[in-house]
Amino acid sequence: MELSIQVPEDHSAKIWRYVDLPRLLSLLEESCLYLARADLLGDPFEGSFTPRSLDAERVKAGDEYLSNTWRPLLGRLPKWTYVSCWHLAEWESAALWHLNASTSSAVALQSTVAKLISAFPATTEQGSEGELRVQDVSTVTYLDYRSDGPDLSFTSGPYIIKRASFAHEKEIRAVLQILPTIPKALGKRAINLSAPDGSPGIRQAIVPAAFLDAIYISPSAPTWHSNLLVALLKKYDLQHLGLSKSSLQDEPFF
Repeated sequence: MELSIQVPEDHSAKIWRYVDLPRLLSLLEESCLYLARADLLGDPFEGSFTPRSLDAERVKAGDEYLSNTWRPLLGRLPKWTYVSCWHLAEWESAALWHLNASTSSAVALQSTVAKLISAFPATTEQGSEGELRVQDVSTVTYLDYRSDGPDLSFTSGPYIIKRASFAHEKEIRAVLQILPTIPKALGKRAINLSAPDGSPGIRQAIVPAAFLDAIYISPSAPTWHSNLLVALLKKYDLQHLGLSKSSLQDEPFF
């Protein structure tokens, strides 16, 4: 299946990330978003390919290129790829509260598509160490891996798709790849497949006061936790955000 980077037409659309208290503290203290390495996300299919996607690439590029270049590269890409995952929705998700932030100390961070794009502007460029830096923001397409597969024509293609079983996540993600390279003739460079793994995670600088639009407290948060979060917002000059009450705490109409 041929795919391209996709973002919602409405850049003001809300995005959400459900995190525990330590991750919130890390974001505020370091003014950074944490991106986990793709092979450490917990889904063994992350960045993988399928027989269907390999067959499509074989038709375009041939067996020799597929065997000697693409398959070795695809096998190494998860070690050099990092993602920041967000939920694209107008409303908070009861399922994601439960799955990703089930403790009473959890919070939901709310921002917008525009601010995620601003934090991760699309780029393909040589880094300071000579590596190739590829950066994109895209919604995730959900596929049946038994009958379809990721687009292998660009290196971030396998990271903007997931199995259909994860469709409830409605994910939009920032994908950052730091690909080690080696010089070749005529000033060109090639991916160094023997390079070591990348770090387990990397951080992207943001300004929390500008990036965040709201912080929602867990539906099960006790009063003392709310008071602690108010104190944290004051400490980091984020009082203007305030704390939003989860709509899951609303009283029924009867």
